[in-house]
Amino acid sequence: MLSDTKIQKILVQEVHFHFSKSGGHGWQNVNKRKTKAELYFNIDESSFLSQEEKDRLKKLSGNFVHHHSSTLILTCQEERYQHANKTKVSHHFIQLLHKAVETPEERIPTHPPHYIQHKKK
Repeated sequence: MLSDTKIQKILVQEVHFHFSKSGGHGWQNVNKRKTKAELYFNIDESSFLSQEEKDRLKKLSGNFVHHHSSTLILTCQEERYQHANKTKVSHHFIQLLHKAVETPEERIPTHPPHYIQHKKK
């Protein structure tokens, strides 16, 4: 499990944010304010994650990873304020990190019950 200090170090040292104009709510400010938050994290260059954790993060992230540069790109444009979108996208990133760090339990192969085996014959 990642500690809070390790997560804060990742957020400060290895994560980059970019803000752009959002297509979401904004009322009069929709074309004037940069409220869309984009989080960029280069998975391969991370010094805080092991190789297994990096591989799990890539697998969990799916289409959010740019495969040529292995950069994770998360966006949020749901809120009207830049800070709220940044907080939401950071929270999503932290949840992904926690899932990637957890070691999955190995599945124990089981056999189908006898009554189902008889039905199949």
